[in-house]
Amino acid sequence: MYDKSFYNLMENFGSILYKKRMFYPRNFSLSPEFTNALKKEINRLKAENLKNNQIVDKLSKCLHFLVKES
Repeated sequence: MYDKSFYNLMENFGSILYKKRMFYPRNFSLSPEFTNALKKEINRLKAENLKNNQIVDKLSKCLHFLVKES
C-alpha cells in the first residue's frame, strides 16, 4: 500500500529551490566613503568576469578576516 507516485514525481522534477528574503539591517549605516569604495571594488571584480555570487562569497570571507584582525 505504499504510493511511490510522489517520489517518482520528485525524482523527475529535480531539486527545489528555496529563497530566503533578506533585509538591510536596522539602525546600521555605512559611511559614504566605504560604500563608494565597495561599489568601485565590485565593478573591478565584475570586469574580471566574476559572477555575483562569487563576489559576495569572496568579499564576505575577506571582511570576516579584516574584522577579526582589527
